[in-house]
Amino acid sequence: MPLEFWREAKIGKADDDGVRFFGISSDQSPGVSPGGRVNFLIDKDALLYCGKLVAATPEQMLAIFEAHRELIEVAARRKYEKNRSGGIAGSLPAEIVVERDDLSLPTPISLRG
Repeated sequence: MPLEFWREAKIGKADDDGVRFFGISSDQSPGVSPGGRVNFLIDKDALLYCGKLVAATPEQMLAIFEAHRELIEVAARRKYEKNRSGGIAGSLPAEIVVERDDLSLPTPISLRG
């Protein structure tokens, strides 16, 4: 796979913007840093959406990230591929931002009696 996320990897950091994390790419496209590190930010709005909250501290955002890490990584991978194939002059931005619209949360199933 061109982009991997290591479960053992420490999450970069949480701040008022969201949670920063990274993936490792074997791709040598322009914009991919030496060593293949690709920087991501899951923004605060997307995290609040995942956590079904209206506000959260950086520590709470980290907990939401961990609880929804698989979903976030899928969205990040999709956005990476989109940026990689359609980026300006074939280069990636310094940080790929995963937003609420990038997430595909499962729709709850209503049980009817």
